[in-house]
Amino acid sequence: MHIRLFAFLLISAIISTNGNQTREVEKKNPLLWIIIRQLDRIETRFDTRKVEFDKKIENLQKEIQKKQGEQSTQQTPVALTSCGHHSHVTVNNDGIIRFPRKIISVGVKHVSSYLSSGKFICEQAGLYHVSVTIMTPNSHTNYELKKNQVQIVAGYIPDHSKRFSSGTINTAVDLNVNDQIAVYRGGVNKYYGYYSCFTIVKVN
Repeated sequence: MHIRLFAFLLISAIISTNGNQTREVEKKNPLLWIIIRQLDRIETRFDTRKVEFDKKIENLQKEIQKKQGEQSTQQTPVALTSCGHHSHVTVNNDGIIRFPRKIISVGVKHVSSYLSSGKFICEQAGLYHVSVTIMTPNSHTNYELKKNQVQIVAGYIPDHSKRFSSGTINTAVDLNVNDQIAVYRGGVNKYYGYYSCFTIVKVN
């Protein structure tokens, strides 16, 4: 815009106050009009490149905001501990051992879904530590921690003559978004809810 204004001011300086005919000026000053056209082309190219540059800056800003959002998500802590109630619990037909009494929950959006279903659905990808303790009257048996219905590790309840005994699992597991973690009965038919607990913590 400044280039074009300069060109028209230049024309005005050359054109006399009594003669303001464009064609006459063009005939008398052909070189000037060539310069004006060249300046106009330069301005057009400049405007086009400016638009392209502004678009690149906009895309770069969006990419930076996206990266900042991802970093913020990665830094958000995730932790959940839940246990059962003061009762003897018979495992449901789906084989999932549930822990419906929330002790603590940080950074988990769908807590109520987990408490009712027993399925922890990963919302933030990363490395997690999982701990499971089951107190049961069953003896010499096992239970399983599964990721997407595939066993990660098994817990064991040793032989015992007591009313109850317990076994504990501690493991690390790498989770992606929407991966599912659940505890399955194995050979456990009943368990005492209050002393049976599930904990998962995002460590990285």
